[in-house]
Amino acid sequence: MAPCEMQSVDSCLMETASDPRTYMIALVHLIERRQNILESTTLVAQTFWSAMLNYLRLSLLILDNVTEYMYRH
Repeated sequence: MAPCEMQSVDSCLMETASDPRTYMIALVHLIERRQNILESTTLVAQTFWSAMLNYLRLSLLILDNVTEYMYRH
């Protein structure tokens, strides 16, 4: 099950705030969960949220790679 799947946005983000990686994963899942709502919005809003999701995913990838590098060295 994805983080925060059955929780409100506020409780989910407060619960995951102590761990940056989990917090970013929670944000991605919360935004993806509302994807059907975003499809009915303006093109500007769709572009913004799409860019935000890509930014968060890239940040997670960088965080994972830096963490892996630090454990190896």
